[in-house]
Amino acid sequence: MHKKAETALRAEKEDVARAALARMKEHDHIITTLEPSWEAAKTTSERLKTQLRTLETKLEEARRRRSTLAARQRAAEAGYQMDQTLTHMRAGLNAHSRLDRMEDRVADMEARTEALAELNDEASALERDLHDMTIENEVEDELNALKKQIEEEAGEA
Repeated sequence: MHKKAETALRAEKEDVARAALARMKEHDHIITTLEPSWEAAKTTSERLKTQLRTLETKLEEARRRRSTLAARQRAAEAGYQMDQTLTHMRAGLNAHSRLDRMEDRVADMEARTEALAELNDEASALERDLHDMTIENEVEDELNALKKQIEEEAGEA
């Protein structure tokens, strides 16, 4: 884009040169802005995949355990069966309460993430305005530098 801006400026089309430089700055900003997001998304994706595999393993283990316990339960005597049933019900309630606590932690994390997103959205409008102003200044500086270069080259010829 820099070469195109230079070519346009040599052809005395300053608006085209300015637009080319602005587009170049915009593309640079997009790349700079999206790269950390991509990295964060990649990291989050890998972490979530790992967590999913862990949960799937635990679920399969729980299913196997349930089948084993059911077979043991059917084979036991009536009194022993009642005692085991109560023991397993307590274990199930504990597991259920652990799941409830885990669900509460996940909901808390989701709420924090949502709150941070809201804060970032409010701040991003100001950041965009400041960024646009910086880009305009950089474009003007580069345009003036190109003009000076062309004037110097014309003076040498």
